[in-house]
Amino acid sequence: MATTKDGLLSVGEHCAYISCHTLDFLPFKCEDCGHKYCLDHRQPSSHECTAKPKQSAAISGHNLGTAPKSKEHPVSCYLSTCTTQINTVRNPATRCPICNNLTCLKHRLAHSCPGAPKAESKAADKKASAMAKFSEWRQANAAKTKVGESLSSFLKPRPSATAAATIARAKAIASLKAAAKGDAAVAAADRVYLFVESDLAPSKTAKAEMFFGKDYPMGKVLDKAAARLQVPNRNSSKTADTDRLRVFHVESGRVLEYSVKLGASAVKDGDTIVLVKGIVMPSLLH
Repeated sequence: MATTKDGLLSVGEHCAYISCHTLDFLPFKCEDCGHKYCLDHRQPSSHECTAKPKQSAAISGHNLGTAPKSKEHPVSCYLSTCTTQINTVRNPATRCPICNNLTCLKHRLAHSCPGAPKAESKAADKKASAMAKFSEWRQANAAKTKVGESLSSFLKPRPSATAAATIARAKAIASLKAAAKGDAAVAAADRVYLFVESDLAPSKTAKAEMFFGKDYPMGKVLDKAAARLQVPNRNSSKTADTDRLRVFHVESGRVLEYSVKLGASAVKDGDTIVLVKGIVMPSLLH
């Protein structure tokens, strides 16, 4: 796959029809003039094709093919739930370049292609082992300190909180606020007080009490937490997921996206976040 001068992926081509020029990720090639067009202008009549029509039009790659007018050979779309009869003048067929099966236009990009690339098992294993590690950490952490003991009942969903548990949590948060450090410029009303941990930090700085601004994106929270715990942070120079630090929210059991603001997330006073490394996030391209 080619790349542009800016390093971006060059995907698809612009429709050759002069009044359209729409970028199509899977353009159709006209068998008569050889130019590529979008879905709306794929037929010779729709792009005012001036080339002499060829005697045959074979189905190749993502190019459309139509059977001779005198002989049509209708077939079913490869997708088992689709009832469209294809390879006709009215419903032309497309051939998937990966699995080589014929589909209708609607399912050319969504037909459960058996030949589509799958995620590497090693990456999945790393993610599974990392999540298992967080689960173990969560269970062990609840009994480490008095604060952990008082918050342990809140790490599991309960029908309702008892008065004693509410008082215990309030005391724990009060203790956290008294010890927490952060940017003094953040107004008291805009602060979120959290326990921050990481097994990547030196033993004497593996846990800290901190506060952050509600308007901080999680990327900024990560940077400040890494600096406080003395965890090496090379996110600005690393692109592979396995080399990047992530923020794991213990109470919700999920990884928080860099761009999400702290005030808009499920994180609240008294919660715990963990700086972790090695999580492979799902790709939007697959």
